Amino acid sequence: MNNQLIKASLAEVNELQYICRQAYAQNFGHHWNENGLELYLEAEFGTEVLSANLKNDVFEYYFIQVNGTSIGFIQLNHRINLPGEEAVRATELKKIYILPQHKGGGTGSHMIQQVIGMARSKKNTVLFLYVIDQNFNAIAFYEKVGFRFHSKTRVDVPFFKDELRGMHCMYIEI
Repeated sequence: MNNQLIKASLAEVNELQYICRQAYAQNFGHHWNENGLELYLEAEFGTEVLSANLKNDVFEYYFIQVNGTSIGFIQLNHRINLPGEEAVRATELKKIYILPQHKGGGTGSHMIQQVIGMARSKKNTVLFLYVIDQNFNAIAFYEKVGFRFHSKTRVDVPFFKDELRGMHCMYIEI
């Protein structure tokens, strides 16, 4: 199996939007009340938002591909510090979503290793992310690949289910 990250370009915004919406909705659509999912998808993955993010130098988006087929995506921010640690240069793994039918085959672990390499190439010393504190499978996965608990916070977006608002910040020194 050939797993790789392919950097998304502005010319691919429609393909990126499709995989972002599909991967997020299939994994987390049930985390929302009312029309919250639709509002979130537009706020995070609307054409204008993705286009603006692809044009700036803060965020990078990558297609997760297996044998040439996009099965998910990653969003990175290399220009950030670890929360509460202003002297620590970090990369935030802002989003990593894989279509559910492609989970469990080792792709996620392989992608994390590639992201660690990217973060190192930017001279960052930490990779961190946020994960819902009730997402025990994701937490176990991140711990398995070396992440540790850093701190707690909460999701503050409308229509997100109250019982799922707790978040863990997890990190790995690289």
